[in-house]
Amino acid sequence: MALEAYKPSLSIDPAMPRGQEEGYSSGSDWYEPETLFHKINNLGIPSKFPPSSDDRTFFPSGRVDRLVTADVIQGELGISSISGGRGVGDDDDVARWVCTEAQRVYQLHILAEIERKHDLRRSLERFREYGVNDRELFRNIYVLDAAASSTKPDYMHAKIWRMECQRKVFFASFWKLWAPVFQKDKVDYWFHRKSVWPIVECSTEVILGKFSRVYRARIHKDHQTHGYEEVR
Repeated sequence: MALEAYKPSLSIDPAMPRGQEEGYSSGSDWYEPETLFHKINNLGIPSKFPPSSDDRTFFPSGRVDRLVTADVIQGELGISSISGGRGVGDDDDVARWVCTEAQRVYQLHILAEIERKHDLRRSLERFREYGVNDRELFRNIYVLDAAASSTKPDYMHAKIWRMECQRKVFFASFWKLWAPVFQKDKVDYWFHRKSVWPIVECSTEVILGKFSRVYRARIHKDHQTHGYEEVR
């Protein structure tokens, strides 16, 4: 069964004047451009496991990376040229750091709606100053998440991350972006309780064992390399 991420329809007035793509009002209708935040969120797919869990979504592996390219980062940071024909981010230290070390950190900023160019740049500079790149975030997510839920960590700019809800979205989105990928020759896995399972179908029938409950489920094709979509 082919599954696609939900994409809301947007009616475009053919009479919309050129140059007003930023937003256009026609009578009682208002047209808004699709921001990067909306484009990323539209890639989300509901996780079907466990069957009784609240509505949770995950981003299929690699899809957000293919959307958020160096050119997109350039535009969001307000840079006239990332590479200048030489290399990604040669003209901008923050852009180079994002493209080589902190793509996930950048994507989490967008999902937390830190979208104003000035705030986005200042916050990324702060993360970079404290060495919180993708690798560091992944290794220390439990400590960082716990710290952010109570007080603003030093690496989160106080004025930019003043709203607790944005900090919570930042860390909640981490699990959506890092849904596990099941590999061919790996049998032992450890999952955090907040992990979002990349399961697109799950049976309601449960087989009870001595130490576990067994479900029949189908893994999203981007999250398995062993060739068997159906697992138990």
